[in-house]
Amino acid sequence: MKKEGNVHITNEKIIILGLGNPLRRDDGIGVAVVEALKEYHALPEDITIIDAGTSNVDLLLLMQGYQRAYIIDAAEFGGDPGEWRCIPIQDISFDMEVQTRYESYHHANLKDAISLGQALGILPKQIFIYAVQPQDLQISIGLSEPTSVAAQEITEDLLHRFRGD
Repeated sequence: MKKEGNVHITNEKIIILGLGNPLRRDDGIGVAVVEALKEYHALPEDITIIDAGTSNVDLLLLMQGYQRAYIIDAAEFGGDPGEWRCIPIQDISFDMEVQTRYESYHHANLKDAISLGQALGILPKQIFIYAVQPQDLQISIGLSEPTSVAAQEITEDLLHRFRGD
């Protein structure tokens, strides 16, 4: 596990977007984290939590008007199953000429949304992607054990950021 950018949040409109398809096991990581966060009723009112499913450029519209965005997604980055990273968007290149160690299973859609948002200048000032290395993407319901642990850890990491402790 690698965490970057422990941040105390105050007076910002924040959006949390869970990406993925829960019918493909670990691809449902984003949905699992979003559902866990929705059960936590003491989150600040300025935080919006959305199951974005397998959205494409719609992500751009969902993020518009927010100062900070967190995206949770299954991603191929060469890690061990269940390993996760919180990556600031500026550390990821979406240039087609550049090789990256982040390969989302929704990469084309996320890449398109981010690239368009950057071109239009309408993205949140800060975007973080929680990338989780999946173990199993077969058609089935339920996260694998390593990804389930990652979902719990990411949920706690996000709650920690918002509580500021």
